[in-house]
Amino acid sequence: MGDTVYGHSGQLRSWLEEQDQAYLLAVPAHETFLVGRYAYGVGEVFTALAEADWQRLRAGPGSKGERGYDWQCLVLAEGADADKGYYLLFRRACAQPEKWQAYLVWGPPTCDVPTLVRIAGSRGRIESAFEMAKQEVGLDEYEVRNARGWDRHMILALWALALLSVVRAACLPPPDPQKRLRDRAA
Repeated sequence: MGDTVYGHSGQLRSWLEEQDQAYLLAVPAHETFLVGRYAYGVGEVFTALAEADWQRLRAGPGSKGERGYDWQCLVLAEGADADKGYYLLFRRACAQPEKWQAYLVWGPPTCDVPTLVRIAGSRGRIESAFEMAKQEVGLDEYEVRNARGWDRHMILALWALALLSVVRAACLPPPDPQKRLRDRAA
């Protein structure tokens, strides 16, 4: 799972495929890529989608509650050995259909749309964790001159966030199963 910075990188996509690693990467609307002998423009494909084929599915909880979108997935090409193939997954806002995002997927043909939606929706949890790391342990407050210093800062900050999370969880009172039963009955 990655945003358009990673989805735009043909080198990253090729490397992941060489490692036999399935991926779901956001791609920008202007992205054009080759699958076999055919070139696909993401924006052009979006405008050609049939209105009746959209499915309304939830992408999981967000900062403002449950996130529901319309989704559509197209098979671009099956893999040469039928083990993996290319797919374009589209997400559009229910209230504003002109706001949309596309994802390029390389994965097994057994992946159904609800599974892909769940994977695409997991990005929100990752982003909120990084936001928390920025606010609580200074993930974005570094002044380094080389990659080793940056690596050390990132590792230390994320380790500190993990430690804080464990300490907080240990300090919470254990859940009361009787209260849960009373809440369900009410």
